[in-house]
Amino acid sequence: ATWRRSRSGASKSTAARIAVGLLPPTLAGVVRARFDGLDEQVRDALRLAATIGERVEYPLLRAAAGDVEEASLERALREAIGRHILVAESGPWGFGFRFRHELLRESLESEMLPSQRAASHAAVAEAIHGGALGSATPQGNAARLARHWIAAGDWPHALPALVEAGGQAEAAMAYPE
Repeated sequence: ATWRRSRSGASKSTAARIAVGLLPPTLAGVVRARFDGLDEQVRDALRLAATIGERVEYPLLRAAAGDVEEASLERALREAIGRHILVAESGPWGFGFRFRHELLRESLESEMLPSQRAASHAAVAEAIHGGALGSATPQGNAARLARHWIAAGDWPHALPALVEAGGQAEAAMAYPE
């Protein structure tokens, strides 16, 4: 089988390997063990964070979580940090989280049903479209928005976002002449 690689060269389908038993059982067990004993609210927050991607901006996660109470979301995030699943971080883009290891994120994303995954991507796309990222990262929003609309299966929204992302990419690479 051919495995897709990220920019860093790491496998992007390790979760698929876990699902079909291609990873050594001890490694697959270690990855799954991180989630043992987590209540469903924590798992839901982590699945949504996994859908967002490698870097999880808190305002985006909060907006995508919809009607989940902020205190419940923060409790879930604190537990995930305490269980060494997430790491809190901040930067020029603001405050947020990242997964301690990509295997953890991929494993969470792979355990979702296709309908759950599509709904999660739709919630993230709606949050981005609604301005959850503000103007801190305007150049990256169109591409991210398009990616989430595509994953949600919402082509009427994905196509304009793809056109805008293409325009932003062209402008970023344009010569000054």
